[in-house]
Amino acid sequence: MIVAILPADAQDNQVCSGFDAAEKLRVYHEVDFAEVATFHVCLLNDPQLVEASIEIEVFDRVEPISKIIPANEQAQLGDLINFNFPLDLASELVPPFTLVNYTWTLHFADEPQKTLATESFFYTDDSVAWENTSSEDGLIQIYSEPSDSEIALQAIEILEESRPEILSYLPIGTDITEPVEVYLYPSAELFLTTLRLTGLDWIVGKATPEIGVMMVPISNREQVTQDLKQRLPHELAHLLLYRAAGDSYERFPAWMDEGFATQFEKPINANYAQSLATVNNSTQLIPFREMCVNLPVQPPEMSLRGYAQSHAVVGQLLKQELNDKGQNPIEAVLEQTLAGESCLDAIEKGLEKTPEQLAEDWINQNQPQFPDPRSPVWIAIGVLAVLFLIIILVLWSRTDNTRTLGDFNR
Repeated sequence: MIVAILPADAQDNQVCSGFDAAEKLRVYHEVDFAEVATFHVCLLNDPQLVEASIEIEVFDRVEPISKIIPANEQAQLGDLINFNFPLDLASELVPPFTLVNYTWTLHFADEPQKTLATESFFYTDDSVAWENTSSEDGLIQIYSEPSDSEIALQAIEILEESRPEILSYLPIGTDITEPVEVYLYPSAELFLTTLRLTGLDWIVGKATPEIGVMMVPISNREQVTQDLKQRLPHELAHLLLYRAAGDSYERFPAWMDEGFATQFEKPINANYAQSLATVNNSTQLIPFREMCVNLPVQPPEMSLRGYAQSHAVVGQLLKQELNDKGQNPIEAVLEQTLAGESCLDAIEKGLEKTPEQLAEDWINQNQPQFPDPRSPVWIAIGVLAVLFLIIILVLWSRTDNTRTLGDFNR
């Protein structure tokens, strides 16, 4: 951090350039994407300042970033002071396309502290010359390179087609008036680079439900339509579910959230079925209670298994009849979540089953029932079979040793 103390008549300084004494106060920020964001407050040292504090809120962070910056004790009344705080965006892992709010509080020697108005900015990846393409109703905003305008129109068509289907499973009144913004990266390489610069590591797509933003790469231009039909409805489902859940979204079971989103991929990812092809008992599944907050990320096969399980069980749940309140399972669990229930309680009260029972139901209805070699019965059978084989071999050996020369002559 730097505290610049300059005479009040120094108007051409680099920081607070053009500051006029009549202005009295200026708050601004400078952003270098994926590197640093510097927050400034410029003012005259009158009354005498002791320090300034800043609180920075990023939408996906639970705790705000806070910093206290002391004033230089040598500052005289009337001097121009610039408090500034450089935030390392890489080490703080601030994701792109999120809203950043920051608030300065000034602390004086002989006056009550003063909290300034909150300032905001949208943290945008400026590595692409984004061009906007909008749906007719303005509820879908696609940002892409100018050369990808045709792909942007395809994206709008896909989202408009999938939106009613997704909403049919969500409570009536889910907010659809706020626009959905999609950033179509021109390549998977640039997309992955951007995410890694900001501490993320997704390759398929990412939604930031809190502010209605989706990031999706154009990975393979030869099959771009197929890729978008898989990715866009998936991410849109996350956004619309968030709008139905509001502040309760973080308590909604992560595996149900992901399982719901995968239902709208077209076509469904074939790797899901392959991941579960050899599963025949619940001990081979990732416990669903362990996927309340997040699905596993590493190793890749465990990540895939988490998505595959979520897709399979939610798909089965959505085929069931509505409950007595006319709710499908997503609505039933969502109602409990909105009532303040935890993830596990919302499942048990909404579906009247534990996560373990849901897994067993799916196994019993869908998977081939091969015997479990680890069960006590099959272990006992295996031991008896081995003993029987040993007895046969011993008897055979004794028979061989008692044969006579006459036996061989015959």
